[in-house]
Amino acid sequence: MTGDLHPKPEPPPTALEHRLCAMDAVYRRYGREGLRDYPFGDVTLLLASKKLELRDAPQGRDNDEKQRAASRLLELEIRELSGHVDAVLSGAGLSTLQRAEARLRPRTERGGPNAGHRPEKSSRNIDREA
Repeated sequence: MTGDLHPKPEPPPTALEHRLCAMDAVYRRYGREGLRDYPFGDVTLLLASKKLELRDAPQGRDNDEKQRAASRLLELEIRELSGHVDAVLSGAGLSTLQRAEARLRPRTERGGPNAGHRPEKSSRNIDREA
């Protein structure tokens, strides 16, 4: 019974918890602009942790106003982070398309209007009489 009187110490935070805490602090201070220096995977990890935090938060009408305000703030952060993630994803798609278009453009503009067409061989156009 003497073991019940002494609470177990909490384990030290892991490297992942440190990284999430640091990213959250940067996000709270600088917003979306601060997350541009972080890899996309880390930002999605922060978004997932916020979603889990909202899921685990107490729900219902019997919460005090402070808890409801914290939940609402978390919902807004999730919306903004989701928008940031979507913007990064759509931007990546556009840059890929622009690179592909840039690679195709010089080939078609080189050599005049028929640069993209092969000249026809005369041996293919021979009429054969049966």
